[in-house]
Amino acid sequence: MTLIEGGAKSPPDPFASFDLDSLLGGAARLRPERLALEDSTGARMTYSDLDSRASSLAAHLVELGLAPEECILIVGGARASCVVALIAGVRAGLDVALAPPQMNVAELGEFAAACGAVALLSEAAYGELAPLDALFAVASSTERVRIVGCLGGGAADGAVDLDILQLDARAAPPRPRAPRECRILTRGNGAIARHGQQALVAAALELLSRARIGMRDPIVSTLAPVSFIALAAGPFAALLAGCALYLHGPFSAAEFVAALDRRAPCHLVGPRELAAALAQEAPRDAFASLMLSQNAARGFEGLAGFEGLAGFAGLAGFEGLAGFDAVALIDLDTLAPGDMMQPSTPK
Repeated sequence: MTLIEGGAKSPPDPFASFDLDSLLGGAARLRPERLALEDSTGARMTYSDLDSRASSLAAHLVELGLAPEECILIVGGARASCVVALIAGVRAGLDVALAPPQMNVAELGEFAAACGAVALLSEAAYGELAPLDALFAVASSTERVRIVGCLGGGAADGAVDLDILQLDARAAPPRPRAPRECRILTRGNGAIARHGQQALVAAALELLSRARIGMRDPIVSTLAPVSFIALAAGPFAALLAGCALYLHGPFSAAEFVAALDRRAPCHLVGPRELAAALAQEAPRDAFASLMLSQNAARGFEGLAGFEGLAGFAGLAGFEGLAGFDAVALIDLDTLAPGDMMQPSTPK
């Protein structure tokens, strides 16, 4: 597997001090009781809650013996636990690799080995998928992995209980004496991309401007925050704007439409096929913007339940979305950092 590095160009100076840790810390001080994060399981956190849970998990990771510069692999869907674990890893000074729960054991093993992951974290289940079982299989095949942790969904024999909703409150671990930029690693098209957080901040700021995202309207995402575009349009954009982020997964049409009704108007993040279906199902004023990706559809769980979708062949561009002509349409695939990637050697 090839390791490629995103954002090779030096970021503008104004972004140099921004990372997930500082963004959440600032938000928790400025608006502690404002809704920050929720998902389709019912998990719901204010900025103060999110800050506290991320600090608690970070402290637990340090207590488990994980040291700065080591790498953890988080297998996560569109769930709050994935965001909390990501921020916790950054606070602990760790590199964080992210993978979707649809990856099989062989793919996860290859990814974990290429990243040098020493800890593997996931929820016990994601819909009908069992990512934790896959992580146990990966851990059994290598001596490098020291920890398998369960982020929620029930206790599992052999896994460290790291349920984000049950962890005792802990103070955040001390930052390393020589602060380092924690890298976020994602996988796509058989290669690993290593993203600097400043590149994600820059992409998120671009989205805030183009989609006119502010504090009032929430971001609703069907994409697991395990790719560059899903991270930029999800947790990074929400933290910068000060708005709520709602993650919906695994996808259920009926539950998703109900969620939209409760959160309209919102900034929708998802595959273009989803927006095409919603053009027939959702009122035009349900959306403040549509941030869409053609590439994201490859790993999307499906759109069963939407009428009128039979025979849908996909969208080459934004054709078929004329009904949303008054809504800001953003092509997320233009944010992909592929044109800035340079070859690098595996870690």
